[in-house]
Amino acid sequence: MSKLRILIVSNIKENGYGESTRPMFIGDGLSDIGHEILHVCDKSGKGKSRVAFMSKDSLESGISILDRAFNFAWLFVRVRLFKPDVIYVHQLNNWMWVRLSRALPKVPRVYDAHTSVFYEHQNFGADEEGQQITFDREKSAVIESDLVITVSSETSKILSEIYNKPESKLHIVKNATQIIPIRKILSPKNERFICTSVLPIDGFPSNDMALEMLLDIAAEVESEDSSILFVVIGGGTKPLPKSGNVLYTGFIEDFEDEILKSDICLATYPDGAVCGGVRNKICDFLALGQAIVSTPEGMRGFDDCHPQVDYFKAINQAEFVSAILHLSKNREELEQFRINALSRGNTYQWSERAKEVESIFQSLNGVVADLLSSDQNNVAEPFFSIITPTYNRASFLGEMIVSVQAQTFSDYEHIIVDDGSEDNSEGLVKEYANEDQRIIYIKQQNKGRSIARNVGITAARGRFICFLDSDDLWLPDHLGTLRKAAVSLKQDTMLHTGLIWFYENGIKEHKVKYSDRNKFNSDVEYVIANQFAPDSVCVSRKILYKYQFNPALFINEDVELWARITSEFPVLPVSGYTAKLRVHSGNTDKQSRDSILHLIYVFSSLLNNPLVNEKLSVNFIRNKQRGLKELLIRHYQSTGQRTQLIRELLFFLIQFPEAPRNSAKLVTLIYNLPGGSLLKSLITSIKSLKG
Repeated sequence: MSKLRILIVSNIKENGYGESTRPMFIGDGLSDIGHEILHVCDKSGKGKSRVAFMSKDSLESGISILDRAFNFAWLFVRVRLFKPDVIYVHQLNNWMWVRLSRALPKVPRVYDAHTSVFYEHQNFGADEEGQQITFDREKSAVIESDLVITVSSETSKILSEIYNKPESKLHIVKNATQIIPIRKILSPKNERFICTSVLPIDGFPSNDMALEMLLDIAAEVESEDSSILFVVIGGGTKPLPKSGNVLYTGFIEDFEDEILKSDICLATYPDGAVCGGVRNKICDFLALGQAIVSTPEGMRGFDDCHPQVDYFKAINQAEFVSAILHLSKNREELEQFRINALSRGNTYQWSERAKEVESIFQSLNGVVADLLSSDQNNVAEPFFSIITPTYNRASFLGEMIVSVQAQTFSDYEHIIVDDGSEDNSEGLVKEYANEDQRIIYIKQQNKGRSIARNVGITAARGRFICFLDSDDLWLPDHLGTLRKAAVSLKQDTMLHTGLIWFYENGIKEHKVKYSDRNKFNSDVEYVIANQFAPDSVCVSRKILYKYQFNPALFINEDVELWARITSEFPVLPVSGYTAKLRVHSGNTDKQSRDSILHLIYVFSSLLNNPLVNEKLSVNFIRNKQRGLKELLIRHYQSTGQRTQLIRELLFFLIQFPEAPRNSAKLVTLIYNLPGGSLLKSLITSIKSLKG
């Protein structure tokens, strides 16, 4: 892939930060990939390798108009000499650079909005004249840019509706953190229970509102438990606390160490404290495995984080007080929040965001597309992109590739993402790629199949994306069958075909029978119940720009994604058994202890995801919860954990008293336990009470 010369314009200060860390770390990430960066901001000198800073302060610091004109001319000459391939402008106060770039012919312009300033001014009560000025500037930046990047789906929707910007020209790149996720949960040993907030008072009204709410919470908590301490990190002039349990630290150098001292972290942003999207400090909390108590506004943009699972949701002051007091007395629950938060923290890294931005640049027409795809110039986008993650599967790869090459419909690209294989996978794939230009080989360090698939999604150019695991196969009419169904679609959709299981000896085959779509109340129920294998699934590419695989999951990550997708988009069953899943010793590891517990976690998280939950009937949720409980009971039985087994059985019988009647195996299990006759009597009593 050719490297780019990228002109970035932002508000970074001499200390390397400023109004946002976003341009700093994305710029560094693009540099690490190998692109050359000229960063015009409020800083000068050299940064990382391939990064040069140039201060734009000179545009305002001249003694006379002539001085300023000279400074501006020199800045413009420097930019022309740099010969940028793309101009990447951050934040609205740099909107003039979008217009200035007209003087640089054929240079694509990308505007990173961060938020809608006009929308925020409306919420914070700016006067009508100020709102009009903001509207005109933001409209200019949004409309005149070739592409617009935003930090959340909410902001993307706002810009699309206000300025009529086509959705195809809007891309979402969330904020992230430069903190490397910790490897294991660290539980502090504090004399006092510490609640930490990061609220610099730096001109953002949302931080002012959050601090005001925090101080009210602290005062009420003190009246209930004076041992609880509230620590507020961040510079700026703070108001006097309303109670004696608040400590202001000001700006601190050892930020990570201070956060790791916390028992919980708070994000007290009320509904009116609007922010364009993902708040950086929440990303920090996740990477450091912190239990978070937050308002919905505080978690805006974190659509992969589930309330009461990955964080504790509190809507108002009373709920914050209740949550803090509750968690201070329930350490086991607190630890579970920490574990769940850390699993999300791995997905919020600036290095990954830089790759997303690079991919967006790749989607531009003209100069950037020529540079990044010089070996594919003038080639129309394929109808399908096929994504195959692989790890040490050289013995199966050849057969899989041949099954793709045998497709009757041939307008596709086949992206094979090697997740750090140590066998001869690379040489084998490259041998096929040398003979077939449709095969694209990408190799990365071992990060798991979810990230490998996401890398493939980022590189994909097809209208529809199909998945095929490296040890599985397609029948020759698989793509042709999908295309016949896809060409008539009126909206972005997920499709699936029938699936055949086959075994290593190639003799025994089994057609998977799916439950009929009409038996379910929603598409979400349909995909959760049937658990479609990726080999049989095809998804509109636009959907996968919004929804991707969760890197924290290593089992049923596909079903979890299908459920999130179908909470918003339809699913279409396509007749025909055209995908084949190979059953062999290398892919039958789902019965391990960790795998079973992880499987229970995946589905529990799904049931608690509000986007998914609202699409599920009460009976479906109850039946799924019952199935998960039975799985946990059998897990404790097989591992000999008798205390946990008896405890879960008792809870199970109370919650699902009808279950023993419907499960002979469960009845046998119960009655064979020590004290089984007593449990039998208990069941009889419960049933009589329910009757």
